[in-house]
Amino acid sequence: QGSRSQVRELFKLRHGPDYEILELPYGSNRKEIEKAYKKMRVKWHPDKYKTNPEKYRLAHDKFKEIQKAYERLTDDEEL
Repeated sequence: QGSRSQVRELFKLRHGPDYEILELPYGSNRKEIEKAYKKMRVKWHPDKYKTNPEKYRLAHDKFKEIQKAYERLTDDEEL
C-alpha cells in the first residue's frame, strides 16, 4: 500500500503542472481533459494571431505547451 500512495504522489508531482496548463483541477478524468484540451486549442491557436507577430509567438509556444500537457495526461502507459 505504501508504494501505491508513493506512485500516486509521484504522478501528482509529475503531472500537476499539466493540469494547470489545461486549467483543470488535479485528478480530472479523461473526458474532462479532452474537453479542456479542445477549448485551450481554440483559445490559443496561433492562426488567430497571424497579424500580431508578438502574440503569434506567444500563442505558438502556448499551443505547443498545451499539446504536450495533453499528451502526458492521456498517455495510457501512465494511467
